[in-house]
Amino acid sequence: MPPLKEIKTRIGSVKGTLKITSAMKLVAAAKLHKAQQAVATMLPYQQALYRMLGTVSGGAALSSAPSGRLVNLSNHDPESSPAPRIALLAVSSNSSLCGGFNANAVRKVLETLTEYHDAGIPDENITVIPIGRKMADALRRIGRAPGDTLGPLDLGMTEDVDLDKTLLSSRLEPEGRKERISLHQLIDHPSFSLSAAFADRIIALFQDSRFDRVELIYNHFVSTASQVPTREVWLPFTVRGEEIPSPAAQVRNDSEEDRLWILEPSREELLEALLPKLMRLKIYTMLLDSAAAEHAARTVAMQTATDNGEDILDDLTLEYNKGRQQKITSELLDIIGGSMQG
Repeated sequence: MPPLKEIKTRIGSVKGTLKITSAMKLVAAAKLHKAQQAVATMLPYQQALYRMLGTVSGGAALSSAPSGRLVNLSNHDPESSPAPRIALLAVSSNSSLCGGFNANAVRKVLETLTEYHDAGIPDENITVIPIGRKMADALRRIGRAPGDTLGPLDLGMTEDVDLDKTLLSSRLEPEGRKERISLHQLIDHPSFSLSAAFADRIIALFQDSRFDRVELIYNHFVSTASQVPTREVWLPFTVRGEEIPSPAAQVRNDSEEDRLWILEPSREELLEALLPKLMRLKIYTMLLDSAAAEHAARTVAMQTATDNGEDILDDLTLEYNKGRQQKITSELLDIIGGSMQG
């Protein structure tokens, strides 16, 4: 048995750690509640945009629109290229102590890379753009420079752009100079302004044929105890039947007067305006979703750490009490033995 002083020191250390983990759990739970509210607020808006897109398209394929921009977003076939260029937007957190949150996202990225390599796509055609320091660190550890094709992403922002001034006030440059934004800023404080600028930059690269396919990899928040690594195709855009109801379903659900739509300007112009909004919103909701998943994972991790710490504290306290009792017994035996000899 170790000395009582050592056990007492360990008890003090565990108690100090428990204070930290308990506080972190409370902070993460508060942030989780706020993130859940943000996701719950944005989802109806996103679903309404999807329904509007389905209504305006009238059930027709989006690729039938004559607008070049719309066709480039929805009717781009990466399989037509001999060696398609893939971009993976991989989201992680900027900090640790969140259980397997980051490890699951990194594992999903590695599985995706393996899948593409098995399909015969060369490594130089796959660009991983990490959003989060932990993902960037993981890519460096496997010898893959994150976002080689983009370098430090220049979103072309200037001081007069509608930015989140609270977040960027210390980094704004003199008027006329471009602001170079770190993608890690998108994680800690998800901002629609930054998300939209980032989405527009990726869309521009897609339209310039720098990428033939853009995928999103992130942790989807299901519940506090469940965060599912998710992989979605962001570009080229496809209409998923479960998200946009068919015209027949809309007719059944809407009233007679709601079925009479007068579109102005033309259907194609409305589609061209709606689709980029939906693409920007998807990036923002993905970041909110990932943030909620991160806070949920950290809440669970800190609760688990607190429970384990309390178990260790109970064991150390029991061991300390046993040692103390043994020491007292030994001293009593010495006293009794001495008195008997006297």
